[in-house]
Amino acid sequence: MALTSKELTEIRQALQSSNTPADKTKTQINAAVEAIESYFETTCKPGINAAIESVAPATFTAGQKNKMVKFWLLSKFRIL
Repeated sequence: MALTSKELTEIRQALQSSNTPADKTKTQINAAVEAIESYFETTCKPGINAAIESVAPATFTAGQKNKMVKFWLLSKFRIL
C-alpha cells in the first residue's frame, strides 16, 4: 500500500524537525521515503510473513503478525 500524501508529509516533517536531513530538499526526502515504502511492501513484508509462516504455519493472524513486527522494529531501533 502506497503512502498517502498526509503520511508522506508527516514523515518528511518529522525528519526535517529532527535536523537529520537538514540539507536535503523536500523532493529528495519524499523520494527516499517512497523508496523505503516500496522496498518494505515488495520485499520485507512478504519475507517477514514467509519467515513467520515457516516456523508457525497458520498460527498467527495478519494483525498479530503486524504487532509482532511493530514491537520488533521498536525494540530493534531502541524505541521501546
